[in-house]
Amino acid sequence: MVGENQELTYLVQGSSPDPYVVKVLLSPFSISCTCAAAENGLPCKHRTAILHGADLDIIKGDRSKLPFVNKAAGAAGIFILLGDYDNAKTSEKTFSEMAEKAFKKYMAARVAYMQKQTKTERAVIKNRDAMEAAIEDLNIKIEKRQDVLKALRIYYTPSRGSV
Repeated sequence: MVGENQELTYLVQGSSPDPYVVKVLLSPFSISCTCAAAENGLPCKHRTAILHGADLDIIKGDRSKLPFVNKAAGAAGIFILLGDYDNAKTSEKTFSEMAEKAFKKYMAARVAYMQKQTKTERAVIKNRDAMEAAIEDLNIKIEKRQDVLKALRIYYTPSRGSV
């Protein structure tokens, strides 16, 4: 039986020769891992696999308790936060690409103006404004991802923190 405040420990074989340690506290829910991603406060594939009940890389730990882990994670809202994080990360990448394109257009317009290929600064100013707007949008998306990470860290702890 799985009870409140029960801690589960799994050894998971990752890319490192030594297995990672994934610890789960069911109530209040938290999960930690000793991999580099977790050490940097980011979601990692080892914790995500445990949350979803994937036991392929588990080399030690009670696999029969994985459904309880999944249920506790769902009740704590972890899957919603992970989805929000993935969406924010994807959105941030899209806006980063848009900002990069806007920067290139601005630089092309600026170079053309400086080489006297155009007689007006209007194109430079228009492209500069578009670039600044794209960068502002990107900053908003970065802040959104950071907000989601902060919320996620409440339950999805780095391994150096207490479980």
